[in-house]
Amino acid sequence: MNRLLTLASCSFLISACDTNFTQYLATTDQQESIEQQLIEAQYEYDKGNYDDALSAALDALAVNPNDEESSVTVGYIYLSKAGLDAFSLASRLIDNGESNQNTDNKTASLFSTIADVIGVTNTELQTLTTETQEVAGVSIYIPDTAGNVRETEESQIVANFNNAIEYICPFVDESAKLLDGDDANDERHNETNCPPTAYERNFKGKANFALALAHLGEAITFYSVLFYTDADQTNPNIERAVEGIGDSTNNASAYLTQIDALSTAIDGIFPTGTDDSMINAVFNNLEVTSRAFGAIAGLPDDVTKSITDAITDVKEKASTISGANANATAMKQKLTNDLSKKLARQIESLPAGSAEIDDICTQFEEITDGDSSVRTPDECQ
Repeated sequence: MNRLLTLASCSFLISACDTNFTQYLATTDQQESIEQQLIEAQYEYDKGNYDDALSAALDALAVNPNDEESSVTVGYIYLSKAGLDAFSLASRLIDNGESNQNTDNKTASLFSTIADVIGVTNTELQTLTTETQEVAGVSIYIPDTAGNVRETEESQIVANFNNAIEYICPFVDESAKLLDGDDANDERHNETNCPPTAYERNFKGKANFALALAHLGEAITFYSVLFYTDADQTNPNIERAVEGIGDSTNNASAYLTQIDALSTAIDGIFPTGTDDSMINAVFNNLEVTSRAFGAIAGLPDDVTKSITDAITDVKEKASTISGANANATAMKQKLTNDLSKKLARQIESLPAGSAEIDDICTQFEEITDGDSSVRTPDECQ
């Protein structure tokens, strides 16, 4: 087709034009410059020099800010800077999809399999939390809101995922986004922050996959805060706190004090009434991951199955919960289910007729947050 005719058609109907308009905006020299910079970016990336790779990719993007390949390349480099190993993560997802067929709690199973893909150090932890509470001799870290963590950019991990989303988002399928009108929304996807490209997309599969990885990476990071585990331990701190209460209590009064502290800590970790909480963000990120994977034609089911199962798991639970933030409440119940069951067993071990039993049962109900899958101790009936 004649280039002038193509340009004329695009100028009047740019949104419907299937021609890659950007190639006509750049001279041959500019195109060659972009290609050379991307070759340099790939070379540095392969050597693990992510900062140099990013610099080269951004130089390519500076030549043509609308260039899809440059933008997607920048996104993938940011994923690597965040410490996300895509091959390891994909392998874990496949393994989990094969092994959790008979698992009741597919959400917890998913995260237990992939949580250590992102390493949250003690230094990084300080940028993701607001305070530390001591429960049964264990340090419990209270998370900041997801929005504040993203906005302050003090967390390098989250900042890198956020940057990846920013560069990739204009080139992904609209069906992959969480927009106003959905059950939840991600403001990073709205038209102001993520205006869809008006040009033909030649790398949409790579863009959708990168978006899925970025949101899954952020979900893993936030989960690692909610269930933070000290470096020298194998069980999450909050789980060790539950176990510590049972080990350190000699009477019901002391037990009530400890369980009250535990209840306060759990409310701080899982504030289901807060739209911008990390627990809400974990669910929203999983939803985007599922949508973005779904937008990729031919992606094997064994890569996506564990994500889909976890989302279905939470949504089925949410359908039984009334009120706002049902998804967050369902996510909390799925992730704290084992803790609640342990707590129920500990309550049953209390001396019969303890004066504080009513108060303890009240705290138990608050901690379980109406989770009907946890059997209420006889003492609380």
